[in-house]
Amino acid sequence: MSNKKYKEIVEDVLKSDDRLWNKEKTEFNIPLLFNFIDQMDEKIISLLLDREEIRKKFFLKVKDAYVFKTNEFKFFIEEHKVFNSYTSYPNRIGLSDGKE
Repeated sequence: MSNKKYKEIVEDVLKSDDRLWNKEKTEFNIPLLFNFIDQMDEKIISLLLDREEIRKKFFLKVKDAYVFKTNEFKFFIEEHKVFNSYTSYPNRIGLSDGKE
C-alpha cells in the first residue's frame, strides 16, 4: 500500500478524536497528538489499533500483544504532512509595514 493511502487512512482515523481539533474543526493539533502518543493515551492507541491497515504498519505483534511503534508513527506524521498544516490557511504569508 502506498504512503499516500496510509496518510488518508491515518487522517480518517484521527478525525474522529475531537480532542485533537479546535472548536471549529479547522485546526489539527499535531503537538497534542504527539503528547497523547508519548503518554500512550488509550483512546488514540485504540483508534489506531482498531484499523487493520494501521495496525499492520505501525504495530508489532509480540505473542498475543501489539507494541505501538511510536517513533515510526511520529516520523510518518511529520514526513508525510498529515493534515498538511496546523490551520486551514496553508501556504499564506502575511506581511505588514507596521503602519496599520
